[in-house]
Amino acid sequence: MNYLKGVAKHVVAAIDGGVYPIPIYTGNLHDATGVGVYVDGMMATFMPTKVAIKKQAAGASVAGESSPYIFGSAFLAESLREASTTFSQGVWFVIFSAVPYAYKINTEGSPMGRGQGYWDTIVNDVLSNLKPITA
Repeated sequence: MNYLKGVAKHVVAAIDGGVYPIPIYTGNLHDATGVGVYVDGMMATFMPTKVAIKKQAAGASVAGESSPYIFGSAFLAESLREASTTFSQGVWFVIFSAVPYAYKINTEGSPMGRGQGYWDTIVNDVLSNLKPITA
């Protein structure tokens, strides 16, 4: 679990640091993007991007949450609940965005033609850099 937590930190830092820049006109993807590690349906680690973590304005109320809260928390909460069912057995490393059009951006690109293959690139980089864990 510590190894996968480190990989999650690395992926989120790469997104935040511009290694995997969110394509222009799809900035909302950054607001609801993160990495989760599930073990038998339970989330062991969740790391949102820095942009996803925002402090609410003084006195503002966002669905009863206190500051800091996760922007797009309704989308994220729904995604996390769904993922717990989907990844109910085994260990899963999940890179996701809770924005509904994330899949379309990955497959077709934005209206400006940016972002096609964005998630595929991240997943392929993660897979190619995983190291075997030795006992």
